[in-house]
Amino acid sequence: MGYRSKTVRMGRSRTEIVMMILDAAKDEKANIKKLMQTTFISSTDLKEYLSLLVEHLLLVYEERNQTYITTEKGKRLLRMCCKMDQLAPNTT
Repeated sequence: MGYRSKTVRMGRSRTEIVMMILDAAKDEKANIKKLMQTTFISSTDLKEYLSLLVEHLLLVYEERNQTYITTEKGKRLLRMCCKMDQLAPNTT
């Protein structure tokens, strides 16, 4: 159940970027490089998102291997957003 954005890459909302990050790290640990490739945002911007997601307990940072993994709270948010997207899909 991956989060699939229906908007063009350049027109993504902050919520869509957050969902892409959470989805990329939900099943396996993700490093900065993988997350940059998934979200197509700069490392500077990505680090701001990651800091916010860790602060709100949606992601956990594992310092030992420098990876991120989505927490259960993050997975719940991802599932809720996917359901909302199904109920009210973006038609643009």
